[in-house]
Amino acid sequence: ELWGTKRIFQMIQQNGGLNNLPREALLSGIRWEVNSHLQYWQRFNSHTTIVPFLPFQQDDLSLIVQRWFQELSNNHQGIRWARLDMSTSAIEFIVGADQVDYLDLYNDGHLQPTKARDGDESHQLLSKQVLTFSTNGAHALYQNALYIALKSKLQSSDTRRRPFNVAFLDIDQDTLDYYLSWCDPTHTVLNECETSSQHWRLPLSFS
Repeated sequence: ELWGTKRIFQMIQQNGGLNNLPREALLSGIRWEVNSHLQYWQRFNSHTTIVPFLPFQQDDLSLIVQRWFQELSNNHQGIRWARLDMSTSAIEFIVGADQVDYLDLYNDGHLQPTKARDGDESHQLLSKQVLTFSTNGAHALYQNALYIALKSKLQSSDTRRRPFNVAFLDIDQDTLDYYLSWCDPTHTVLNECETSSQHWRLPLSFS
């Protein structure tokens, strides 16, 4: 168990979600819970900082993914492409329920896998859902199929190098084909990009 999580989830339940969490009461509760494990704060030296954080929701994971791909774009800028852009569907695929395990938290403390939500609506009729969060936090992204596959392709000699064009990354979520379309740096819509895109299929072991 991670220290402080019990208090965090209790307050999320009591306040009906994240929006109305009382900051000072939350931090005070976390301090008490951590202190109960450590007995005394003095066991840490004066340079140690404990940073509590809330459970990662899908929007949080989307921001992390965008930051990763921005770093990938910067690392290959002027070599593979002028920059790398991503479609909304590619981001949604990476953080979607097929790739990441999520849990629904209800105001009575009940936890239910998000994937089971459509098949079992009995609990939803009795309680209010207050939070959906990633079971494994950002760790769920480390083995992401699309990110790994693209990095692998960038090491391949058959991947085009167009340092003056924008590479636009997209995915067909039905076939698991992903595409790099090449665009003029001033493009605003995908229709303005080259129609003959490079495309690959994600390895079956990733799907």
